[in-house]
Amino acid sequence: MSLAEGRVHLWVLGEVLFAVAPGALNFAQAVVQRYVHPKLWDPVIQTILLWWAAPIFLVPGVVLGLLCRRRRDAERAIWAK
Repeated sequence: MSLAEGRVHLWVLGEVLFAVAPGALNFAQAVVQRYVHPKLWDPVIQTILLWWAAPIFLVPGVVLGLLCRRRRDAERAIWAK
C-alpha cells in the first residue's frame, strides 16, 4: 500500500489491530480500565500500541522459526536408532 502511494509508511501495532478487528481495541480498553486497573491502559498499553508492528511480529516469528526448523540428517539418525 505504501509503495503505491510512493512513500514509506511504518505501521504501528494499534493500526494493525484496528485493521484486523476494529471493535477489539474499544472492547479491550473498556475491559482493562474497568476490571484490571484504569492507569494500566493510558501509560502502558497505549505505549505498546504505538510501537512499530514489524518488530513485534518479527521477534516471535524468528523464535518460532528457530524452534520449528527441520533437523539435520545426522540428528535424525541419532534419534532413529
